[in-house]
Amino acid sequence: MPIPPPRQKAPQGLCHVGKEVEGAMRTTFADPDMRASLRDAGYATAPLLDPAEVADLHRRIAEIRPDLDFPVSGLTHIFYHASFLSPDVAYRRRALDIVRDALLPKLRMILPHYRAIAGGLLVKAPHSGEVGMHCDWTSTRDLGDVNIAIWCPLVDVDDDNGALRVIPGSHKLVDNVVAAGIKGYWQGYEEELKARTIPVPLAAGEAMFFDVSLLHWSRENRSDALRPVANLLCVHEDSTPVLYVANPARDRFELFDMAGDAMIEHSAAELFRGEVRTPSLGTIPNPNRPVTFAEWERRLARRRGEVDPQGGGIGHWMARKLGLQPRGAQTA
Repeated sequence: MPIPPPRQKAPQGLCHVGKEVEGAMRTTFADPDMRASLRDAGYATAPLLDPAEVADLHRRIAEIRPDLDFPVSGLTHIFYHASFLSPDVAYRRRALDIVRDALLPKLRMILPHYRAIAGGLLVKAPHSGEVGMHCDWTSTRDLGDVNIAIWCPLVDVDDDNGALRVIPGSHKLVDNVVAAGIKGYWQGYEEELKARTIPVPLAAGEAMFFDVSLLHWSRENRSDALRPVANLLCVHEDSTPVLYVANPARDRFELFDMAGDAMIEHSAAELFRGEVRTPSLGTIPNPNRPVTFAEWERRLARRRGEVDPQGGGIGHWMARKLGLQPRGAQTA
């Protein structure tokens, strides 16, 4: 579902972070400060829903889940409820529809050239739901595209009830494809990365917009209440949404067309197994390669372009640069 009416197609090719040019490369946010934050830190935040709109979304969620029962996905590595992972296609559609109905009118002003291709509800039950370090899936044909996840909590969130924790500036550091069945390049040093994250507290109705390649995770919901989040995956109107399916025998990825709501029309099991009912758009060589922790640190330091004179570490330096206040110890 497009957010805006179409505009003239932009030139194809890699859109390098930090080198966005109006008219020549694809623009993200309408607001220049949000564009700068996305470019430098990999994310931006902004008010999205007012209290009445948050309450209305709570009401609509209760209509499709009147018992407020939000079972986990059933996948062995996921310990929270994600509507898009449900085996019930009717529920996946309804959850996406109510989130789009609530968010799209606001998003047309914030991301005027983006469209939502997937999403729904992300719910952590009380005292559960830790999500490990990850990036979201690569979801368009051009690996240089800036694809944006929208994460809008419907209650106030902080580190105690499952706010996202991120490494500012960790987006687009590595050109690897992130897809089902593919181990992340950070395997082997996940705990070191977690120690460099900061939480991003948000008020109910405030949204975090982040590049899907940003490294992030979240602790369990340690409160006694549900932590519901409205979520959308948005891609530029000129992008080609795809699903990457690995072919290890050929060391290639096959790309399948994910136009429209194709991502939601497939079950999680089908997506993870590569059982796709949409046309193939061909294959590409597997670009993935290992990245050591030392190399990752060098890349992040080069991006940030300076050494922290206060000796607090590059994570704390970026937090200060962004006006954030990391809370407590930065460990898992």
